[in-house]
Amino acid sequence: MGKESKRQLIWQEIRKQRDFTLNRLSSACKIHRDTIETYVTGLRKAGFVELIEKTAINKPYVVTTFTENRYRLAKDVGIDAPRVTRDGKILSADINQDLWRAMKILKEFSITDLIASTTQKTTVENVKTYCLFLTRAKYLKRNGSRYVFIKNTGAKAPQIQRIKAVFDPNLKKVVYQSGGEE
Repeated sequence: MGKESKRQLIWQEIRKQRDFTLNRLSSACKIHRDTIETYVTGLRKAGFVELIEKTAINKPYVVTTFTENRYRLAKDVGIDAPRVTRDGKILSADINQDLWRAMKILKEFSITDLIASTTQKTTVENVKTYCLFLTRAKYLKRNGSRYVFIKNTGAKAPQIQRIKAVFDPNLKKVVYQSGGEE
């Protein structure tokens, strides 16, 4: 199986520790502290974490005083790492991720139901195409004008690739490849 993204690993550890320092995260995740600092800065500015303590660390025989900030998880939004820039701008979620979440909640739905359950703007055609490919990949079953959600492989939405294939990031493999049938 493949690896999680660095941001996903950091977010998982933040959720686990709840109260953390950058050094503790770095040690736990085995990710360079600077990478963690960049992500935590964005999370703090976006309101997902908050600074709770600034502690000076004096080391014997060292002229410089270091500070080790302590943070706390302020807004837990679930298992998916928030997508934020360093300046705290929240990036919109992938529309397919939004559709995937709605499918798992609704269990049975029409295209109209699915569009009404998402938080982002999309077109009927995009939703139809996504449902078509998920039906071919056996995640959905068609029942007249409705769809039934039948296969949940995890939190991450299957991705439709340009080569008309469905890649499942939970399984880390292509689960459907178009054989020319349209």
